[in-house]
Amino acid sequence: MKQLYVLMLILLAACNPQHSQAEALKADNQHLRAKISVLEGQAKAAKASNSQVTLANTSIEELTSTYNNQKYQLKIWYPKSYAQQTNNRYPVLYVIDAETNFGGH
Repeated sequence: MKQLYVLMLILLAACNPQHSQAEALKADNQHLRAKISVLEGQAKAAKASNSQVTLANTSIEELTSTYNNQKYQLKIWYPKSYAQQTNNRYPVLYVIDAETNFGGH
């Protein structure tokens, strides 16, 4: 009788996969929560560092208006050969929506 009882318990445990699935889901959930915590920490650190992205062959210059004393940013993109040939003259293109198109050359 005791052997039959043990056998029934083993069969019940084997036939009830929901318990093992729930444990696996709990473990996955804990793992994902840990990943989210790490990513949130990285996002906060990046935001706190206030890091800037720069594009190759570009610079940002500040210009203050003598009319209204307001400061403006001039975003400048230089041709690739500009650094080697500074005595050359290059055409200028003025764009009023540089934030939209600045990196799309």
